Amino acid sequence: MVAIKGQFRAHIQVDPALELGLISGVGRGGQPSTGTRRANRPPTTSLTRRRTINTPPTVAELPHPIALELGGNWRPQPARHGVQELDHAATFIHLDGRQLHLSERFDDPGHLHIRGAFHTTDYPFRRGERDTVRVAMRGDPADIAARIAADLIPVHRDVHERVKEHNRAQAEMRRDVEEAARDLSARLPGARTRIDGTTALVYMDLEPGEVRIGLDGDTVSLVLNDAPGSSPTPSYSR
Repeated sequence: MVAIKGQFRAHIQVDPALELGLISGVGRGGQPSTGTRRANRPPTTSLTRRRTINTPPTVAELPHPIALELGGNWRPQPARHGVQELDHAATFIHLDGRQLHLSERFDDPGHLHIRGAFHTTDYPFRRGERDTVRVAMRGDPADIAARIAADLIPVHRDVHERVKEHNRAQAEMRRDVEEAARDLSARLPGARTRIDGTTALVYMDLEPGEVRIGLDGDTVSLVLNDAPGSSPTPSYSR
């Protein structure tokens, strides 16, 4: 040891080869000499590896491998709340417009519920037309796709066509009712019209009394209330 201005400096002999290895193998701050700084994170241990393996998958992670097994006509899409993607739900969209909805229910964690989705409709669904397939989220994607293909897609395809036909018929009926109601209103001076989907009401004051013409699909009803020289007339259909 040699004293220099009251401080001590230790002279340590380092082998030149070892010194070259230390300098070339480690950069500043103990980082690799490649110039790439790694993120500050704790080292991965066997415990953290087991925790990662045991973490259940989210619904958002499942659609792509399942869609690959279902075939090229189904496209996975994330479910959103506003602009935020949801981890517990997703959607399959077929090229012909059919949709399947996937979700994990809060009261049934670890299981995937798949059901057919439909556009807004007043179609009278019957028992079995909106059943759900329930599978374990840790299941093999090929097995999940096989369940969907066997137990859900055939029924959903048929019901989807019936719903589409029902909606087309309802839209045509709404157009017919609206046209008939407006035509009646134009022929009755002072008549007023209220249209609500496949029903419409055309009414007119008679001083005293009132006449009401109701349209409900292809049914027409006429009501006379307090008409001059007559008692109230019940409605009828034709």
